[in-house]
Amino acid sequence: MKKSTLFRHYLPCIYFIILAIAIQIGGAAINFLGLTLLLIFGTLLFFKSDVARMTVGGLMLFASIYFSLALADEANDVISAGQDSTKLVLVGGLFIAGTFLMSILLIVPLNLPKRVPLYNRR
Repeated sequence: MKKSTLFRHYLPCIYFIILAIAIQIGGAAINFLGLTLLLIFGTLLFFKSDVARMTVGGLMLFASIYFSLALADEANDVISAGQDSTKLVLVGGLFIAGTFLMSILLIVPLNLPKRVPLYNRR
C-alpha cells in the first residue's frame, strides 16, 4: 500500500469516523449528523472513487467553514452571557481546523504526478 493512499484516503476517513463516534457518545440522544457521518465515511473507507472522495471532501470543507462561523457566533453568545469562551474556542477551533485539513486531503487526488511539465521542449 502506498504512503500517499494512507495519508490522503485512510487518515481522513478514520479521522471523520472517530469524530462521528465522538459525536454519538457526547449526545444524550441519537444524533443523525453522527450517524450520517458514520455511514458516509464508513462506505468511503472501502471505496476509493476519486469522484466520491472529492465530493465528500468539498462538502466537509463547506461544513468546516460553516461550523467556524457557528463557533464564532456561539463564542459571542458565551461572552455576552458574561462567561469565558477560551476553552470553547480552543477545542472547537482544533476540531474545525482538523476537519478543514482532512477535507483538503480528501480533495487532493490520490495519483498526483511527481512532475508536471510546464512546457514542452523540442
